[in-house]
Amino acid sequence: MVAASLKSFIEAKLPGAFLEEQRFGRAGAVAHWVEAASIARVAKLLKECPETRLDWLENLSCMQIDTALVLTYFVGASAAAEIRPLCLLRASVPVEGARELAEVPSVRASWTAAAPFEDEIAELFGVKFTPHKQGRRSLPAEVKGFPLRKGGAGAVG
Repeated sequence: MVAASLKSFIEAKLPGAFLEEQRFGRAGAVAHWVEAASIARVAKLLKECPETRLDWLENLSCMQIDTALVLTYFVGASAAAEIRPLCLLRASVPVEGARELAEVPSVRASWTAAAPFEDEIAELFGVKFTPHKQGRRSLPAEVKGFPLRKGGAGAVG
């Protein structure tokens, strides 16, 4: 499925979930921006529909831009001939300060490979992936707050 038809596909199946397309990187790939609150439904749709069969999450990254955390999902198909390059999904969630948790629905139910990415992002950026519980897994106990958040040493108590 090509990028233009993916936009139409998401808009038709999940009205209101799709926001915009935007160029991503030097290669000219297209990122499909979706509402953060809809990301789990978009993931389920893209994995389960025969038209897309995007059943593989290669990577999930997070970065802070101004007062928003931007999540980028790099998604593909396990069948080699399905889609090249990877499909890029992006969602953003506003954050007011270094101490505030951001909530985003988890995509683990669709892409089990999301679990370690979500755990790391939860720990380093303060994103709560609902309904899953995350705990500190790799940072020393004395580290407070979210180290990769701008103003990152904000204690969370």
